[in-house]
Amino acid sequence: DYEFDLGHFRGAVRLNITLFRDLPQWIRDNKDMFMDKKIVTYCTGGIRCEKFSGFLLKEGFEDVAQLEGGIATYGKDPETQGELWDGKMYVFDERISVDVNQVEKTVIGKEWFDGTPCERYINCSNPECNKQILVSEENEHRYLGACCKECAEHERNRYVAKHNLS
Repeated sequence: DYEFDLGHFRGAVRLNITLFRDLPQWIRDNKDMFMDKKIVTYCTGGIRCEKFSGFLLKEGFEDVAQLEGGIATYGKDPETQGELWDGKMYVFDERISVDVNQVEKTVIGKEWFDGTPCERYINCSNPECNKQILVSEENEHRYLGACCKECAEHERNRYVAKHNLS
């Protein structure tokens, strides 16, 4: 969810899963929706989409392609310049997100609390929740870095501890 919410290709289908390991069952349950269509898989660096493309072929899908080298390579390609990508690409390091589209910048992420355009992820300040949410700096301060009232009031709220607000 957090990857798609931050950025994706135009026309991409949002799958109703939260973990990559849930993908095979989701495909089996929804096979009829995609069996007659061309499927192009994509992922950050090319590894997950390689696995997924192989799985689709084993499941009987015939028109399957994958983005060679992943989104990162696509964004650096001098011809495409990441043009059909909207938003940012989620990355699994301290950067959290990087630009892909060098032609036109779009923000597709929605702020957790007010729905305004946002591409700034934080982890909920409740260490037991730790949910990633798109949030503005203003709302991070307003809601003590938490995703909800219960998390804001949690006794181990990291934002409260960091800012000596207890």
